[in-house]
Parts: sequence; C-alpha cells; structure tokens
Amino acid sequence: MPSLRKRSYLVLCSIVISTLLLAACGIEELPQSTFSKQGYESEQILELFWPIFWMALAVFVVVNGVLLASIVRYRRRPNDGIPVQLHGNTRIELAWTIAPALIVVVIAVLTFRTQGVLERNPENPLNVTVTGHQWWWEFEYPEYNFVTANELMLPLNRDVLFTLRSADVIHSFHFPRLSGTTDAIPGHDNKVVIRPQEVIRELVRGHCKEFCGGTHAMMAMHVGVLPPEEFETWAELQQSPAAVPAGISQADASVPPAVGATVEATIEAVATEEQATGDEVAATTVATVFATANAATTATPTASSPEALGYQLFQTKGCVGCHAIQGYPGAVSRVGPDLTHVASRANIVAGWLPNTDENMRRWLRDPNDVKPENVMGAVIKRGTLKDNEVEALTAYLRTLE
Repeated sequence: MPSLRKRSYLVLCSIVISTLLLAACGIEELPQSTFSKQGYESEQILELFWPIFWMALAVFVVVNGVLLASIVRYRRRPNDGIPVQLHGNTRIELAWTIAPALIVVVIAVLTFRTQGVLERNPENPLNVTVTGHQWWWEFEYPEYNFVTANELMLPLNRDVLFTLRSADVIHSFHFPRLSGTTDAIPGHDNKVVIRPQEVIRELVRGHCKEFCGGTHAMMAMHVGVLPPEEFETWAELQQSPAAVPAGISQADASVPPAVGATVEATIEAVATEEQATGDEVAATTVATVFATANAATTATPTASSPEALGYQLFQTKGCVGCHAIQGYPGAVSRVGPDLTHVASRANIVAGWLPNTDENMRRWLRDPNDVKPENVMGAVIKRGTLKDNEVEALTAYLRTLE
C-alpha cells in the first residue's frame, strides 16, 4: 500500500492535471461564457472579476499552504509525548482579523466603482421593452413600432436601454457575453443598459436565471449584433406586414379584430390584480384561450394551396386568440409570441428548437410533447390538428419571413 507521502503526491498531481485540463477547455468559446466579453458591461464585470479572483486564489494558497505545512511539520511522531498546551496568540489573531478586513474593503471599493460605471444614463439609446412570460420572451422596439419574440438584434456600439417587465412571475434577463443579470418583476419596471462592442452574426444564447416554473429550462433567448446600417435594414424588414399567400384576400380572414384584444385584455386584468399569483394568471390564460379557440373554430375551409389553407386555418383554429401577425385581420393578441416574421428566426419554442419544417410540425402536432405545461398545449392536444392541417399551417408560417 502506498505511503502517506506518496498518496499525497498522487492527489496533488491529480489536482494539478485536472486544473490544466479544465483550463484547456476553451471557456471563451462557450456560448454563455462570461469570459467572452462582447459588450461594455460584460467587460467591466470581467475587470472586476479578475482582481477578486486573484485575491481569493492568494488567500486559498496561503491558508492551505500553512495548513499543509502545519500538518507535515507538526504531525505526531512515534514516542511523542503530549503536545504543549497553548492558549491564544495575540499577533496571529490580529493578523487573521485585520488581513481579511482589508481584503473585504478592497473588494467593496472595486465593486462600488464597477456599479457606479454601470449605473449610467445613456445618451440617445435604443429603447427595447422586454416582457418575460412563462416561458418565452417578448421584445418590443417602440422607436420602430414592431414586436418580436425570443430573438433580439442590436446595433453595434450604441447603448440599448432595456425596460424589463413580467407578465406573470419573476424572471431574470441575462446575456452573459453582454451584461450581468437583472430581474423582470411583475408590476415593476427594471432598467438595464447594454452597449454591444462586437458584431455577432451567429446568434448567442441567453437565458432566464430565475426559476420561474416547470419549463424554466426551456426559456431561452438569442441575440445578434449588426453594424448600424445592417441593423436599420433588419428593422425595416421587421416593420413590414406579413405576406399574404396568393389567392387570399383580406376578407378571407374576417375574424373580428376584437377577438385577440379581448383575450389579452382579460388576462391583463387578472395579471394586474395585486393579489394575483403566477398560477392564477396562467389558469386565466389557459381558460380564456381555450374558450376563444373553441368559439372561433368553424368547418375547415378549402383553398388552392397549402399556404392559403394555412392562412385560413390560422383564424378558424383560434390561433388569432394568442398570436399577432401584422396585416392579418384580428391577429393582434400578444398572449403568445408575435409571428409576423417567424420564418426569419433561427429558432422556435423560445430557442428550444431550430426553426425547421419538421420541428414546426412537431410543435403544432403536440406542443406538450415538446414543451410541457405551456399554454398552447392546453388548447392543442395530439390529434387536435389533422395531419393536413399541420402541413398547411407549417406551409403558411414558413412564408412569414
């Protein structure tokens, strides 16, 4: 059996090798790594992290070094008698009281400095209103008068002022590569400023950091950063109304405009009550949407193409009760994600699935199989939509670029 000294060396070597292997894992390449600073705020946070990290490492080395040295130097040997009994050491006690206090003071000064830098009033920011839902994100651009869902696009080197809200329970808005964490709280607006400093063409993932219900883990969001001129082009595209399939006139989707608005107003009325809980808001959402969908359902219409049939089914199957589409009569509700340009998004189901035809069919066929406990799954069960209806709705949604 190896001696104590050999075993100690083996343990120490294992720790060193494991540390080196972890350090070689390329932490800067991970999609949600705080070490990949791509924004002014994340840069400031990382600059705060490193001095605190090195101080903590120094404390770890000193404390454990003294501990290991003491274990080896003063270990009990054969024929040792009873150790000398000591009571306190004033110098040592003063040292281990004053030294940590000084370290805490330094950390506090550095932290307050960083907080002061981050709490700034930006000039001419881009305003974006963020609303957290169970379990997806809504992004509104008031200056451009459009709404999108789960995917953000930001201009390079311009401050973006986010107003954070919640439609139900507490959520937490976090893009590790761009900034720190800020909560979205029901009935209270929080503000956070982010200034992207690098172009991000391949969308980077963010998430909700506050446990907000059973499907919290599936509440992702993505962000991209474009040069100012490209961002303006993207914004113009988002402002445009959705395309209407060939052979369809606006009269073919003659659902009263009040349908979607009624659903949204009913849910907002419950959500704004002071004593309303997240479960009560969710229950009202499900009940209202379910009743509206059933009321809107009529006989399946006929159309000349799958896209046109899907356009008609969007009304007759009650989709207008939850989703908005610019230019579609009656589709004004924001209970669910805005679908005006859903085909141009990289992901669906709050970033959970790549935006492909097969994934869209899977989602429409049985939402609960993809994302348990979601509101859409309370209305659409497996078998609610026939295979040809799933194909038609998928074909129509793919036209919304």
